[in-house]
Amino acid sequence: GAVHAFALTGSSDVLAVDEQPWTPPAPLEAWVHPNPFVAGANVSFSLPQPGRVTVTVHDVGGRLVATLLDRALEPGPHYAAWNGRLASGRRAPPGVYFSNVTAEGRRAVRKLVLIR
Repeated sequence: GAVHAFALTGSSDVLAVDEQPWTPPAPLEAWVHPNPFVAGANVSFSLPQPGRVTVTVHDVGGRLVATLLDRALEPGPHYAAWNGRLASGRRAPPGVYFSNVTAEGRRAVRKLVLIR
């Protein structure tokens, strides 16, 4: 059934339950190109409002591989480039990765496929 969030209000004598429908975080438009890629890929996204944005790359186990962006941006189209390297500077092994774009309560996760 539906998922609801409950807020308890009232005194100790009377307990009222205020039922508010739960809404998931708003999606964020994002895409990866080229994909699959050999040397590098761009994670493009569009911001509907100004705010702090983080763009990270994770492996299939969810471990952080690289942070591509972490700063405030204005509304509009943007991109973050990944050169296929780990945070240490070494080349990432070929495989499947995930970009995670988070901005002001919105989130997008996109698959990246690194080939050699």
